[in-house]
Amino acid sequence: MPQALPTCRCGHDRHHHMVSAKGRYSTMGWFTLLIGVTARPRAVEYWCRRCGERFDSTADPDVLAKHC
Repeated sequence: MPQALPTCRCGHDRHHHMVSAKGRYSTMGWFTLLIGVTARPRAVEYWCRRCGERFDSTADPDVLAKHC
């Protein structure tokens, strides 16, 4: 049985349209972004745009590759 994904207090999971994925970058990652090079985030955090809660994060390489 698959494990349920974490949800915010509104009940939204990471696949809901009201949830934003934001990358968390290292110092070198921020530097490369500032000079215009695409950097891979260290982790991706999921924030609900309705309640403002950060309710999930991942460092899964497959997910990080999608957010480059």
